[in-house]
Amino acid sequence: MQGYGSSVDWPDLNEKQLYVRDKKLTEMIKDQDFIDAIFHTWIQKKPTEAEKKMLNSVLVSFCGGWSILPPVIFSARLAATTKAPISQCLAAGFSASGPAHTAAIHGIMDIYLNVETEKIKDFVREKLNKKERIPGFGHPVVEKDPRPEILYEKCLELGVNGDAVKKCKAIEGLLSREKGVYANVDGINGAILVDLGFQDPSYGPALFLMGRSLSMTAHILEEMKNPPFEALKLVHPGLKTIEYTHK
Repeated sequence: MQGYGSSVDWPDLNEKQLYVRDKKLTEMIKDQDFIDAIFHTWIQKKPTEAEKKMLNSVLVSFCGGWSILPPVIFSARLAATTKAPISQCLAAGFSASGPAHTAAIHGIMDIYLNVETEKIKDFVREKLNKKERIPGFGHPVVEKDPRPEILYEKCLELGVNGDAVKKCKAIEGLLSREKGVYANVDGINGAILVDLGFQDPSYGPALFLMGRSLSMTAHILEEMKNPPFEALKLVHPGLKTIEYTHK
């Protein structure tokens, strides 16, 4: 049975049960962890233990590490400095995930899905000739993102090393020789997600934000302990925080 025109989840009022896809939610609570639930709900796949470990590493790699620099973090903290509730602060952070920030993984997943392996080097050459960037490669803060190397080692260790990961390494090989540019976390994770079976690029930004919401929440709660507008000192160090009082 499906409810309200949706095959994602629904209540079965006769059975007094909640369903997610074709499984009872009560059974999922007993037998599945959250990584299982992602695979089941999104792509209706039962993952192997290796695939579960790989997706777990992807989510951990997204969780943080750049302090206030990412727009999703800074925007969330700015909202928190006004004493907005955490739901609004998270919404502010998510709203800062535009094409120049979290959408790189969407773009590179689309490339992995639609450019054939034997044509990938020609694709890169064409981009270089046109002086166009390839999403998922290069980083605005560091010369070489430290996460892809560890993630690639996990790919080899767990056997998640399909065509998309090979395309990622081929692109990186050419870009590093020609431009000194390496894969960033979006470049490698986009490949991993495609090889894990996530065939819609929209899953990429969603998983990015799922992982990054950990640090977003921690940043928001940290900022909430400060006086109002304290976060503005991060961009205006000489600013004096104004304490408002009601007379």
